[in-house]
Amino acid sequence: MTNSCLICIVDDDPDVLESTAALLESAGHSTLTYTSPSAFLESDVQECGCLIVDLRMPEMNGLMLQQHLSQRVPDLPCIFISGEGELRVAVEAMKHGAVDFLEKPFAEDDLLTAVQRALERRQAAQEGQAIQCHAAKRISTLSPREQEVLAAVAEGAPSKVIADKFGISRRTVEIHRTNIMRKVGVRNLAELVRLAHQAGSAAGSAPVKM
Repeated sequence: MTNSCLICIVDDDPDVLESTAALLESAGHSTLTYTSPSAFLESDVQECGCLIVDLRMPEMNGLMLQQHLSQRVPDLPCIFISGEGELRVAVEAMKHGAVDFLEKPFAEDDLLTAVQRALERRQAAQEGQAIQCHAAKRISTLSPREQEVLAAVAEGAPSKVIADKFGISRRTVEIHRTNIMRKVGVRNLAELVRLAHQAGSAAGSAPVKM
């Protein structure tokens, strides 16, 4: 799957664009090249599976481009190409989520390895989003009170604490819990807590105490 993703390259140096695209295409990747960040931003950035971008460009530097993209495609992995003496900026890019940075001139194998790592990261993020959406859909079948009870269970609250919190009996809490497990299709509390965390409905990861 990873080799079929589109690699986008942004650099104001046509020679770098051409050589980088040729290398990636020889390894089986599809590429699109852009001579400026604005040209890339005007494209369908959602189709991009990995972005390779020069840190230093006259119109907008790579770090600024990364910040723009964080709102539109937050899971897009970026690889930065930096010149000598740009380590500080490259480190800043890594802090903002860049997968890697390569200093010019870089070895071909280093770029291919970085791209593979970036694509694997994108794939993992997309799979995680799919799991989260599926879990959230299952939880959406619950009533508002059942969702409240589930959140408390996932935070590790005992039945007595949940009962006191919502002004109901412990027996009612247990009935809610049984109905929740039946509705979302889980067999035990461990699966229920895992589902809640996958959906992002749990505030923490404390163990369940029933």
